[in-house]
Amino acid sequence: MDRMPDADNSEAMQRLIRELNDANEQIRRLQRDLERLVAAYTRELAASEARYRSLVSNMQDVILVLDANGTVIHADGNLIGVVGYTSEELLSIAPCRRLHTLVHPDDADRMQRIAAQTRAGTGTVRESFCLRDKAGECRWVEATFIPLCSDECSPDLVQLVLRDTSERVQAEQIIASLNSAANTVQLASRSPDEVVAAVIEQLEKLGLTSIVALVDDQEQQLDLSRISENNQAIVSLEHLLGVPRDRWHLPLARTQHPFVQALTRRETLCLTLNERFVARLLPEAHAPLARVMLGLFRPTQIIMAPMMADGQVFGLLIALAERLSPSIASAISTFANQTAIALLNARLMSSLRESERQYRGIFEAAKNGFLVLDDKTGCILEANAAACRMHGYEYREMIGRELSALVDPGYQSRLEQLAQSIEQEGHFAAQSLHLRRDGVAFPVEIETVRLSYRDTPHTLAVISDITERVEAQETMIRAERLRTLGQMAGGIAHDFNNILVGIRGYADIARLDLVENPDMVAADIDQIVAGADDAAEAVRRLQSLYRQTNDTSDFSSVQLDDVVTQALDLTRPRWKDQCQAQGITVQIETHLAAPPAIRGPELREARPDGSRS
Repeated sequence: MDRMPDADNSEAMQRLIRELNDANEQIRRLQRDLERLVAAYTRELAASEARYRSLVSNMQDVILVLDANGTVIHADGNLIGVVGYTSEELLSIAPCRRLHTLVHPDDADRMQRIAAQTRAGTGTVRESFCLRDKAGECRWVEATFIPLCSDECSPDLVQLVLRDTSERVQAEQIIASLNSAANTVQLASRSPDEVVAAVIEQLEKLGLTSIVALVDDQEQQLDLSRISENNQAIVSLEHLLGVPRDRWHLPLARTQHPFVQALTRRETLCLTLNERFVARLLPEAHAPLARVMLGLFRPTQIIMAPMMADGQVFGLLIALAERLSPSIASAISTFANQTAIALLNARLMSSLRESERQYRGIFEAAKNGFLVLDDKTGCILEANAAACRMHGYEYREMIGRELSALVDPGYQSRLEQLAQSIEQEGHFAAQSLHLRRDGVAFPVEIETVRLSYRDTPHTLAVISDITERVEAQETMIRAERLRTLGQMAGGIAHDFNNILVGIRGYADIARLDLVENPDMVAADIDQIVAGADDAAEAVRRLQSLYRQTNDTSDFSSVQLDDVVTQALDLTRPRWKDQCQAQGITVQIETHLAAPPAIRGPELREARPDGSRS
């Protein structure tokens, strides 16, 4: 009875031991399975990590990990390509200085602040920052802030993915700067040389060495003398060649050179400075020096764009820099065209200024007086030296003076005619009488035309002093009178001869009649008296030829028909007697009305057109 429980316990114990052994075996199997899984996962994780590290190390971006204090604790990716450091070099810097070594001082605090906000749970953030590479140059990056968790509840790490955007930012900055520079160049278009100087100055501000190569007037060569002054390599090249830069030319006949190709094809080219390029650029005598000369330059990118405006190619704009993205080629091309427009405007302005100088020279050197008049007020806006000298005024006294102040009061009505004619016909011409400053009047001939002066319609008055011409005309009139007097004197002498013959003949007859026929003596004397009267009349007509204008001592009323008859009688020896002597018969028929009587001076001064002398 007492052993029965012991047997049961023994069996139970054995059963328990077997179960424990089975469980232990199952645990060992599970452990082996778990170890196999862990090993598999470990291998997979290692392979994944290797792939990740290979991907990170070969990617173009930079990976930084910041801890809770903002210290860089891990660096990977394209560190050398972006900032010039290896991961080991960066992590060897003191922890507190790592971030400040990479990030520009102006952006370091902002990066720390955004990293703190990311750790606080703001999620992924993207911002642009300026880094400093190992050489101290600025590099622009786009930074993506990604929170990393070291445990389930504490995101105390931040991963930064930095993508290099320097070329894009540089292109944007250059494009913006080129647009501003284009405005500056346009404002500098006073002369072609000033435009070129402004272009080079603006590109130097962008850190670009520039060459402005202009086509010469004969279109035979490119002039390469307009080059940035601050490029030491250019200066060294100038000394090496022994040729001053103002004599650097490239014949357009060298069609294989990129300069000429860009010019002839009218396309923008992006090139790298190499030995072949330099050899083609140099004169043939210096071509072997290409490799030596290339050593003067750092690795250089070139963009050359033709300068075109109004269908004309002015030359090439060439920009050089160590880093010059092809993405800014279109901006350089646009700037080149803006330069061409400025050059075209400058040349037009130079031509305009030259034309103005020529016309100003003509204006000032002209013997005739030139006055530019305001159409509304009639005031003088411009006067040449001849006009001032003619009227006896200084230039400053002439400007602003009204034209009416220069005209004799008796001729003021001509000014109204001038204004009407200019308004209706665009020109006016007449003779007038002007006054000098001392009040002396002098005759002038004035012609006016429309004139665009300072982009506004005005009137140009051309004034000619005709004093000498009037005096010459009066001299000619006097000479003509003397000539006429000489001609008439011959006829009058003939008349006098006839009159004297008649007087002498009747005197002889009267002497005979005193003896033979006394009754006829009175008639003979009457004929002698008539002949004497005829002689007196002839003398009176001669006196009228040289009578003074104000001599009215013997003026009397006359009938014009009598004057015509007397004139015919006076000139009868010329038109009748002399013609008859040549066998020609002349007969004059008169049909005279009864005109009103006029005074003597009106008879002498009256003219066919009704005007007065």
